[in-house]
Amino acid sequence: MQPRFLVDRLPAPGKPATLDEGEAHHARKVLRLGPGDRVMALDGQGGAAWAEVLPGKEMRLGFVEPARGLVHDEVAPLTLEMAVIKADPYEWAIEKCVEMGVRRFVPLLTDRTVVKTGAKGPETFQRKWQKLADQALKQCGRLHRMTVEAPVELGVHLAREAATASEPRIWCDEATAGDAAAPHLASLSLPSGARIAIGPEGGWSEGERTLLGAGAHHHRVRLGPLVLRADTAALYAASILHGCWQTGQRPLDKAAR
Repeated sequence: MQPRFLVDRLPAPGKPATLDEGEAHHARKVLRLGPGDRVMALDGQGGAAWAEVLPGKEMRLGFVEPARGLVHDEVAPLTLEMAVIKADPYEWAIEKCVEMGVRRFVPLLTDRTVVKTGAKGPETFQRKWQKLADQALKQCGRLHRMTVEAPVELGVHLAREAATASEPRIWCDEATAGDAAAPHLASLSLPSGARIAIGPEGGWSEGERTLLGAGAHHHRVRLGPLVLRADTAALYAASILHGCWQTGQRPLDKAAR
């Protein structure tokens, strides 16, 4: 695979694209690219173009030709809302959500969240996680960027998203004796997309269960008889929906059922 770089806008004839500091460092210092080397430029919105590194102090990409014949990824209309957990498993989950075709990732601060985001500020974590997601995008061949938002308290997030209550929220809870995920999710009518909420290690608090249970179009499911780690649960739930989407069962599209 040719080196791939994210740009704010694709290069066009006579209009080179300039790489930001992080991408430029990766191109020069890691990949050792120089003038004339061929790369692919991505805009993160499905667009791509072949380009070449131009001479000069700045790392600029000059247009070569449109990138034709690419297999365009099909990003499912899925939002993954996941409680913040320890760094390594959380970063693994973010990376894998990119590979699974998740459209949007929302880090949640819950009653049992142990990672403290206040000192550095939520924007610091958001930038770090977005950069990780962007690197995963380039490695897996995806063309559409997965948006990673800043960490937000569960109650605040639920309140601000009340206006989009028609988009179902599937909240996973090991404490429920309700429907198992796979058959239940496949039976839901999810016309425009879905949100999947995953709690922290230790599960949701009773107050959070009350909040989640009171929401319109909220569906409480269990993920099977075994207790899953939060990062495992996130990928398991996302894979059920996205797997159906890719194989044509389309549980997110009522008309296709």
